[in-house]
Amino acid sequence: MFSKLTDKAVLAATGMMMAAVAATPAMAQDWWKAETDKFIVYSSGEGEDARELAENLERLDDALRFMRNLGKEAPLAAERKLVIFQVGDIEDMGRLAGRRGVGGFFSAREGQSVAFTPTEYGRDLRGRGARLERKRATVEEVMFHEYTHYFMFHHGAAAYPAWYREGFAELFGTIDLKEDGFVVGRPPARGGLLQTSYDISRMFDPPEKMRYADYIQSYGYGWLLTTYLSFTPERQGQLADYLRRLNAGEESIEAAKAAFGDLDQLKREIDRFSGSRAPLTEVTFENYEPATATVTPLGPDEEAVMELFIESQAGWDERRADFAAGRMREILGQYPGSVPVMNALVEAEFDGDNLDRAEAVAKQILEQDPDHLRANVFLARIAAKRAEEDASHWAEARRYYGRASQIDPRNAEVMLGYYLSYYFSDEPMTETALIALEQAYEFAPFSPIVRRTLAHVLLTENRPDAARTVLLPLASDPHGGKRTEKYHELLAQIDEGELAPVIEELRPLTRAEAEAKAERERRGG
Repeated sequence: MFSKLTDKAVLAATGMMMAAVAATPAMAQDWWKAETDKFIVYSSGEGEDARELAENLERLDDALRFMRNLGKEAPLAAERKLVIFQVGDIEDMGRLAGRRGVGGFFSAREGQSVAFTPTEYGRDLRGRGARLERKRATVEEVMFHEYTHYFMFHHGAAAYPAWYREGFAELFGTIDLKEDGFVVGRPPARGGLLQTSYDISRMFDPPEKMRYADYIQSYGYGWLLTTYLSFTPERQGQLADYLRRLNAGEESIEAAKAAFGDLDQLKREIDRFSGSRAPLTEVTFENYEPATATVTPLGPDEEAVMELFIESQAGWDERRADFAAGRMREILGQYPGSVPVMNALVEAEFDGDNLDRAEAVAKQILEQDPDHLRANVFLARIAAKRAEEDASHWAEARRYYGRASQIDPRNAEVMLGYYLSYYFSDEPMTETALIALEQAYEFAPFSPIVRRTLAHVLLTENRPDAARTVLLPLASDPHGGKRTEKYHELLAQIDEGELAPVIEELRPLTRAEAEAKAERERRGG
């Protein structure tokens, strides 16, 4: 069943989350599982809700592969499929994400990525009185938008400007799926995004301090630019040329002028394109066989622990994890020997820093299933945590990481953990560990921690150009805030040949060092 393998690096936990979620009637329902080649959906609605979402995501993936000229992918191992929790309503999404007005969200991870979307639609995202169909469509657009981001950085992580990142996601957020293909070009549902009077040069040369209008137009005008440049015959190839130039190190405005020519002329064409009501583009596949989902009800033991497990996937702190572990132990007493319950419990014990209990649970799982990936990974993580105090545990961590790599040879968390087991020890770095880090980058190019770690190695090898390429996408994140600014500073230091401070900034931190750094940042130090 559950396979989430990494720390909650994307979403911060909220202290009230567990009580709020557990008390939500919408979540106390029968559960269904729908599984396809690339997706696993757990739904608290009807079985057909789970089936529809899983199959629609497969068809969206097919459309994105067509647009990116990617071939059909072989079915993924269960441990690498994207897991989606379809549960509650929009207010529940807000509680899980720690912020209001969230229609759904993704958490991309080195091991197994997860996503959250509502089953019920409750109140409208922006006000009262909207029809259920509109709310349902809006929520689906959010999920499709976020999956497009996930796809983009999973299959082609690069330095994308804000307008293209959001424009491409908006383009496929509003996709209309057909029996034998798809239609794109429908304007995004979210009102007020598009202003055709917007200065196009600001898309390619954004100010250092962006106004709210600049941020908003990365969606609206970004959608318009992406749609026009992707589907206008006279402009074919120019968008790819622009992105190549950008990733080769050219300034965005200069790359735009070289790829698109006269920007004023492009602006006039965009205005006509928008004013004539942007045409829809339909794609029909030959001999198309859309993926089908296998739908099964969850057993009573799985259902009993599901709500707590969902909370763990969204993120929690040590105190909440410890509290949840106590409840999970009670559930395990009702279903002794249940692997799904132990599978959820091992993480709660680990996150609650109950290492002895976490180890005992993981070993109980392995007694029933020696090839259980998650149990092996947690035993490796437990040993690595202990090794920070007693280095003799690094050998044990490597043994379990090695076993996990045999079970899933393409798991980025496993590869990264294996590399770090040498980095943090006093033993010489091995070629095998360095190769493992390179493989982690290949398998999870979207991961900031993997990119930072690889860039650190490249800089220690005096390969600044390669390190710059690895870091560039992190400096292009329009939602990164101060993190994005920091990466710009690091790139500038690399360009100036000041490598030592960048190496220090990027070096992996032990848990104690990371906690101390977080505390300093919290205090503004």
